Amino acid sequence: MRSSNSLRNLLLREAQSASVYTSMTFVEQFAKFLVIPLFWRKLLPADYGVLAVLDMVGALFGTVLSLQLESSVLRFYPEWRPEDRKNHLGTVWLASCLSVLLLTLLSGLILYFCTSRLFPDVAFFPYMLISLISLSLRSLKAVPLATIRMQQRSFSYAALHLTTLALQLVLSIAFVLFLDLKLFGLLLSFVIADAFGALLSARLIIYHARPVLELKVLRECLKFSLPLIPSFAVLSASQIVDRYLLQRFSGLHALGIYSVAARFAAVPHQLYTALKVSYTPFIVNTICEDPRGGRRTIAEVSLFYFLPIAILALAVGLFARDFVELAGQASYYAVGTYAPLLVVASIGHALLLFTPGLFLGKRSDMVWVANSVLFLSSALSAAVLIPSLQLTGIVMSRYVSVSAFVLVMIFLSQRYFAIPVHWGKVGLVLTVLLAVLATSYLIGFEGQVVRSSIRVVLFLLGAGGMVIVVSGRTRFRRHCAALLNFRAETGVR
Repeated sequence: MRSSNSLRNLLLREAQSASVYTSMTFVEQFAKFLVIPLFWRKLLPADYGVLAVLDMVGALFGTVLSLQLESSVLRFYPEWRPEDRKNHLGTVWLASCLSVLLLTLLSGLILYFCTSRLFPDVAFFPYMLISLISLSLRSLKAVPLATIRMQQRSFSYAALHLTTLALQLVLSIAFVLFLDLKLFGLLLSFVIADAFGALLSARLIIYHARPVLELKVLRECLKFSLPLIPSFAVLSASQIVDRYLLQRFSGLHALGIYSVAARFAAVPHQLYTALKVSYTPFIVNTICEDPRGGRRTIAEVSLFYFLPIAILALAVGLFARDFVELAGQASYYAVGTYAPLLVVASIGHALLLFTPGLFLGKRSDMVWVANSVLFLSSALSAAVLIPSLQLTGIVMSRYVSVSAFVLVMIFLSQRYFAIPVHWGKVGLVLTVLLAVLATSYLIGFEGQVVRSSIRVVLFLLGAGGMVIVVSGRTRFRRHCAALLNFRAETGVR
């Protein structure tokens, strides 16, 4: 068991690493979320329904284009000898680029013939074609970004994300608000920004990878990555089957309302995704350095990765309705009703921080089991609930599928690479989250200012309670002092 000072030093070191990678990934997604109300004057809920359809297609085909070779970089990079890494990375990068180009052409042919049948309200040209081009450009960045993460090149990572984000936001605002290109302008801004990001990511990796083809290395990487494709494809299908049924039974308008509400719920999930940028290398390196004691270390530190996600979920759930009403677009007011409910469902994905067993145990071949359970539970519950309950039905379906998926992942993780988990503390954090959101919903006051003030007080109480639960009452003050001295102790400016 690590001492208190050793754990504190580890947390400070991880905070220094995570601060760059997490902030860049999260800021990128959060900035895109904040500009959504600006587009409500030009885009209708049905336009967001079209975007939801494009996201569905992207989620399904995006799992295939790069053959998931970026996952092999994350898993094997620490095990490669330094003198071999340049050739190994070059092999993976070259194979990934070739697969993206070839599979993009194949995907285009499939969509050309199937779009009108599967999505009769969405045209292949220009919307589906532009979305596919943007998806392929993003896939070209997968291996370079994985390499930058494993090399801990925080400045390069930040530069890539910030420049791409700035370009995309400027172009989208110009095309949608000023040139009035509406949905086409928004998609065009994605393509231009993704093309710039692909070129910049290639520039960042070119000096660290030699484009060669080492068949032995490629076979080893494909042996790890290819089993992930069916499981990720099933995972993607499970995440879109309910939306597909909603647009079939309720149309693009209802799908657009759900899609915008889901963007609120996606904010905590985006933080979870951003934290994994530093969490994944951390758990791999910790196990490599200390195979026995590293498990206990992961159990301690994972709580502090989970904490900010829960606090952000609390904030989004409390203030989502105020945010929607502040935008002043009546056609989107229904979003404020469904967003808090989806936020609670989304926090379930953050529990996957406590289930790294399949990844650490190199049992990627078993991921399909959990993803199959997610798909079946999502498809069956959606088929039963959505035709009669529509928007309410899809929310209920989300609760069913997420619960089933998390339970299976916990079981599989503990079976193949057991990591101790402080479930008591996790349960208390979730209890605080639900109690505060329920209190906010049940207590009604006249006046927007009074309601917002009450919610601020509830947020402060809930967030403080979560911090105390995770840190412990006796360690709470010590961690606060450590955070206050963070800049001096780590040398971060």
